[in-house]
Amino acid sequence: HILDSQALTLTNCRSRARRSTAILAVSECTRRDLVELLHVPAEKVFVTPLGVDARFRPVPGAAEVVAERFSLKQPYILACVGSGHPRKNLRGTVEAFAALGRADLSLAIIGTAKRDPGALAAIETSPARHRIRLLGYVAEDDLPLLYSAATVFCFPSLYEGFGLPVLEAMACGTPVICGDTSSLAEVAGDAALLVAPQDSRALAEALAAVVEDSGLRAGLSAVGFERVREFTWERTARATIEAYWAAAKQSVARRDISTHP
Repeated sequence: HILDSQALTLTNCRSRARRSTAILAVSECTRRDLVELLHVPAEKVFVTPLGVDARFRPVPGAAEVVAERFSLKQPYILACVGSGHPRKNLRGTVEAFAALGRADLSLAIIGTAKRDPGALAAIETSPARHRIRLLGYVAEDDLPLLYSAATVFCFPSLYEGFGLPVLEAMACGTPVICGDTSSLAEVAGDAALLVAPQDSRALAEALAAVVEDSGLRAGLSAVGFERVREFTWERTARATIEAYWAAAKQSVARRDISTHP
């Protein structure tokens, strides 16, 4: 039934895409996927990258607030899995964290792992289970606190259409490690450590490097601030308006051709 539902959804999307004048994609990666999966002309798909909300910025005294509100003390690695889809690769994060063998370090996970039995099993059987915190869903206003107090943000997702948490962490001054797949490399640029998400050893080595090297953390934080400046909602609005104008011109041109063969 799941496969039938997915096939029906793809068929419906293709039908709507063919009838549309323009399609907006949040990344070049998503644009390529749409062209390939929906069989639409590339010139019909416009990239309008997302922006980062102004509330994501370094929060003074975040460590103290996080310790009191979440009973979570520094140092900790922060991971975000949202609704817990297996593509978030929480299992890989848990395995890499355990491989560090650092008794003074915790892993804090935002979101739920209920949709990912493999990740849940990895957590429950991990030798570092007592240092893994499942925070569940977190209020939007608390996210900058958790980012700001984290030693590093770990986001080795297998697939993302954009990857907004990467930029949110950077905006808070947090060093980022993320997967080198889909849109993540495009969004992170050279402002994060990129790893093959299915390589737990490489992920563990990257985590160890950031956790143990204050100079590396400072460097990643600095380039992260620079990177995130490129992603504003003003830029998104301009790109969207430009896409509308281009789509309108294409529509007029096709109408002229059809009425004046």
